[in-house]
Amino acid sequence: MSIVDPSPRILTAKSVLGKLARLPLRLVPAEARVRVRKGPLKGLRWIVGSHIHGCWLGTYEREKADLFAGMLRDGGVMYDIGANVGYYALLSSRLVGTVGHVYAFEPSPRNLEYLKQHVLMNDMQNVTVYDVGVSDSPGEASFDLGVNPASGHLQTDHATAPSGKTVKVRLVSLDDMLSRQVIRPPDWIKIDVEGGEEQVLSGMTACMAKHRPIILLATHSRRLHDSCVATLKAAGYKLRVLEEPTVGTDLGEVLATAS
Repeated sequence: MSIVDPSPRILTAKSVLGKLARLPLRLVPAEARVRVRKGPLKGLRWIVGSHIHGCWLGTYEREKADLFAGMLRDGGVMYDIGANVGYYALLSSRLVGTVGHVYAFEPSPRNLEYLKQHVLMNDMQNVTVYDVGVSDSPGEASFDLGVNPASGHLQTDHATAPSGKTVKVRLVSLDDMLSRQVIRPPDWIKIDVEGGEEQVLSGMTACMAKHRPIILLATHSRRLHDSCVATLKAAGYKLRVLEEPTVGTDLGEVLATAS
């Protein structure tokens, strides 16, 4: 079976060529373990059915992944909050090297299993996985599994509409873990938690004040976007808006650096 292999932009899922190229991908077993063909994860092993095919074709979020790759440095520490099945955790692991470390936080049981498998099968010894949600304080909460594996979220006042399928998960806050010296201080933090961004930021105020990590934040509504931007500015961060939240996607992304 051959797969068309042009540039990542041409082979995106929304392009005509990308859609044609993906037709034979239906024949690839979901449990198949393959090598990533292109991009920043090239050569690493990936489970086909864990997420969309673009992850192992090398087209997944290429602009964002390239930006991310340009920030991380050997020896640094990265927190992946809302790690999903591990795409950015694997990327970070490769970039920070053996001296650096990656802490990946993921409460969804389904995604957590794939995350652990991806870390194990690629022998990422500099990655520590936590099966918890990150919020403003330690505790417990209901986690909505979402209408698809990428949309799971903690049940908060501003989360997306519930799917009706929930599980109980443990919660942590970054400030609490840092105060107990459970994790190393961060140089970079990626936050993508489907509506719980305010709670994550509320639970890391001391971290932002003391360690000044670079933060890549995805928000999922205009209200959350504006609220998180205000919080980051109040903490003395300079902001670069990568993507404004729009009707239909409600996705906004912000890169925050210490001023």
